[in-house]
Order: sequence, then C-alpha cells, then structure tokens
Amino acid sequence: MEVLEAYGDYLLFGSEAAHPIAQAVGVANPHRTNKPSSLVPKLAAVRLFLRLSERVRKELLERSRFQLGLPVTAATDDLLPELGRARPLKQAEIRALRARSMERKGNCIR
Repeated sequence: MEVLEAYGDYLLFGSEAAHPIAQAVGVANPHRTNKPSSLVPKLAAVRLFLRLSERVRKELLERSRFQLGLPVTAATDDLLPELGRARPLKQAEIRALRARSMERKGNCIR
C-alpha cells in the first residue's frame, strides 16, 4: 500500500516528491510531471487492475483446490485488502457530486 500511496506523489512531483519512495523512483526514472486532474483516473486504473488481478488469483486458487484437487501452495490472504474497502464520502466530495450531478435535468442527489 505504501508504494501505491507514493505513486501519486511520483506522478505529480517526480524526483521532487516528499515521499521517499516516490522521490527515489523519480530520480531513477525521470518523467514529465502530471497535472493533478490526471492523477485520479491514473490511480483508479491501477487500483482496478489490482482488484481484477486479485479476483483472478482467487479464482485460480479455487480451481486448483476444488476442480483439480491440487494442494494450494500460494498465500490465501488478500494481497491488498485495503483496495476492496469502501470509505465514507467527505462533505466536500458530496457537494462536488451534487454540483456535477444531473440537476439540470431535474434528477438531483438528495
């Protein structure tokens, strides 16, 4: 999770990042910094990839265990359990969702 958290700093600041992992990667792999507006979709793509990878891993474990009768030698715990957890929205996020909702068409969030 620490590497995922550092990824945003790496994208935004590169070698100038405050996070030590992001800074080290930025020095080793220089790149153009990203705009803050592009950060959310990039992080979402990485998180989605990791969630899908976890789903495939679990499916392969179940197949090897139940369909093929093979002993399970891989870890059965989730790799990144934090990725599947929902968090409550902050008031600012709720306001932003309402402001960008379909209010113009009469469908507003209440």
